[in-house]
Amino acid sequence: MQLDEKDREAIGKYGQMLSVCLRIVESSAQVNIDSFKEYCKNTYMHLIDTLPWVSITPTLHKLLGHSWELISLNEGVGLKRLDESGMEGCNKMLRTIRTKHSRKISQQACNIDCLTRLWLGSDPILQQQRMIALPYCSHCKVSGHGTRYCPMKNVKGGPMSEEDAMFFTLTVHET
Repeated sequence: MQLDEKDREAIGKYGQMLSVCLRIVESSAQVNIDSFKEYCKNTYMHLIDTLPWVSITPTLHKLLGHSWELISLNEGVGLKRLDESGMEGCNKMLRTIRTKHSRKISQQACNIDCLTRLWLGSDPILQQQRMIALPYCSHCKVSGHGTRYCPMKNVKGGPMSEEDAMFFTLTVHET
């Protein structure tokens, strides 16, 4: 199926609007709930009006129709602190420990080996050594993230993108 220019522009605008919605939900910023609710509604209506052939999945409906409610229940703060990535972050490491570094003689021995290795991994001295291996940002001179993902990068340099400007208007800033 070939898209005409009008549909391409509508998809581009929708992608940008959806990106802002996702950034707000995944942030830890204080959100202007009324503005965000209106923005989500406008994004939803833009999709329905300009791209009627696109089906709206339950996940998309929850994001655009109800994320503002969750943020409101979260004291007006984005949902980053409700993120499950911390819990799921160890799955890959646990799988490696279980398959390559644990005893296979019994489930109990395997569990003991896994827990022991995970416990050792939480040692502050080992954590400090891991920090040395993290990427170093030449922009803000801090370990833990690279220059590409530096949070200070857009603070001083150049004009904001349209998405950044919209994100800024939907969050609350103290003056």
